Amino acid sequence: MTDPDLTPSPPKGGATSVMFDEVRRERGTAGTRRRRLLRGLGLVVFALAAWLISRNISWQDEVRVEARSGAETLVIQGSIESDWRTRPLRFLCSSTVESLDLSAGQRVIVKEEMIVTHSGVELVSTSGEPGPFQADLIDVRPGMAQTLSGVEAGKLSLAFALLALASLTVATRWWRLLGVHHCPTRWLDAVRFTYVGLFFNVIFPGFNGGDVARAVAVVQRHPDRRPEALMSVVVDRVLGLLSMVMIGTVFVLSCDHRAADLKAPVTAAATGLLLGGVVFCSAPIRRWIHLDALLARLPFGEQLARLDSSARLVVARPVELSLALLLSCMNHLLTGAAVSFIAAGLGSRLGFAEWMSTTAIANTISGLPISPGGLGVGEHLFGSLAAIFGSTYAMGVATSLIFRLGLYGLSMLGGLALLLPGRAVPPAERAQG
Repeated sequence: MTDPDLTPSPPKGGATSVMFDEVRRERGTAGTRRRRLLRGLGLVVFALAAWLISRNISWQDEVRVEARSGAETLVIQGSIESDWRTRPLRFLCSSTVESLDLSAGQRVIVKEEMIVTHSGVELVSTSGEPGPFQADLIDVRPGMAQTLSGVEAGKLSLAFALLALASLTVATRWWRLLGVHHCPTRWLDAVRFTYVGLFFNVIFPGFNGGDVARAVAVVQRHPDRRPEALMSVVVDRVLGLLSMVMIGTVFVLSCDHRAADLKAPVTAAATGLLLGGVVFCSAPIRRWIHLDALLARLPFGEQLARLDSSARLVVARPVELSLALLLSCMNHLLTGAAVSFIAAGLGSRLGFAEWMSTTAIANTISGLPISPGGLGVGEHLFGSLAAIFGSTYAMGVATSLIFRLGLYGLSMLGGLALLLPGRAVPPAERAQG
């Protein structure tokens, strides 16, 4: 009889198709009508996000110049003809633009070309007073095509390596939680199942394909521990979300005045989660508010009660809880570092704190089931937050797109993991769960 933990190579081919069928079956248990409704709403959100991105993104390069004379800021559209990260920079104007006051009563008409330096602008072809002039502000804003061109491969390679390392911290956290839930699993198998989950997130562009795939993989080894296997995945997700909100709050509060509008809502969300954690962990408060009875009366009360019981298993083990939170923090910091290296490879001048804040906020919101896989929502959030922190919308969207491509690359490893044979587990060992 074939061991249920094995994932055979393609010639034997049974377990891979069984895995697909089982995930489809598990996803169908939630109800076809509700699943279709969620899918439809998700596609509507995705379409709205795509429309917002198309409205905000610019494919044309531009330079914004503010003269020291105090005149208005001039926005000149055209094309960057050299590396936009370096100075001097050659810029071809797309049309004739009336420029700034150079001195009393004098104005400049930019006709063809300008050279942007560190401290000013040299007008190559002008009418009026030619030559360079000093500027208070020179903001070169490349369009999307220019932003994506000339990416530094070394920084991208380092970013993808950090993403792979972050995925290992997630697998390790879940591996420890499986032990707490009496579903002992080898670390290498937990890593393999984690990558399988990433793969199913791409193959099934819904809201929970990857989590179901992970749970199914564990259930194949521990068929008598089906609820515990599923709850280990849910608790893993919850701990990851909690730590991401906390880390995002710390970094947002550490940012300068540009993040002023974000500090209040982010702090409120973190405070609410902390208060909820105190209520959950405190036995007197739970009894006082009759939390168990309250959960039983809520919709999906049975599932919530299971999640409550499963989470209390972790809370009752402070060492395991601390380790899970530490691994969560490592995961988010590595992911934030990867995003900052991607942005640096694109030419961003924002620092780690700004990109860490952007990543935490964007991933928290896009991780909610509001669009399939967070598609579109994540890109719009990255673009909007990057603009708030002083970069450009195009830079944020480009960073998010490459970040998502990196995650898709990791998910392809999950496809390979489906084809790799697992270790044959003796029946006696499987029965220990």
